[in-house]
Amino acid sequence: MGGTILAMRPVPIAAIQPVSLLLSSSGRAISAPAHNLYEFIVRTADGTTIAVIQPATADLRPGEQVRIASGPPPRIDMPATR
Repeated sequence: MGGTILAMRPVPIAAIQPVSLLLSSSGRAISAPAHNLYEFIVRTADGTTIAVIQPATADLRPGEQVRIASGPPPRIDMPATR
């Protein structure tokens, strides 16, 4: 599934509740993220708007077309064709 980043903002690590710990790709809990986290607001190809919180990369900016990997938790990254 793909989409377009509409907006992004930094998320302070203190704003993450202990109950909603992030999961690594292996499914293990990460209690203290080592990266700056960002909330990405993404409009999917079918018109749905979702929010994804993950570490930012230099390539992810508003207006960029992204690939959405379903979760949990969902993740976004640049399409492989870029």
